[in-house]
Amino acid sequence: VSKYSDHISLPILMRKETWDAEAAKQVVTDEWEPVNKASALWTRSKSDITAEQYEEFYKQISYDTEAPLAYTHNRVEGRSEYTQLLYIPKKA
Repeated sequence: VSKYSDHISLPILMRKETWDAEAAKQVVTDEWEPVNKASALWTRSKSDITAEQYEEFYKQISYDTEAPLAYTHNRVEGRSEYTQLLYIPKKA
């Protein structure tokens, strides 16, 4: 769920599961925990994003099995504002 829901702006909550050693199984608790970051990758600061997150996002949107050759993440402010997230694939 977290793999495909990180770009959704609403938090997705699931019941927390803990391992019960005595019963040797997962036990669902009454506590709720968020499973997504509730913000799109391109809206977050570059310093908050790891290279692995960039590569995972690329693989998710491009259905590519390999990491990109290069990527850039820029935010431009002025008369008009935009955020750029550009990936260059390894294969053409």
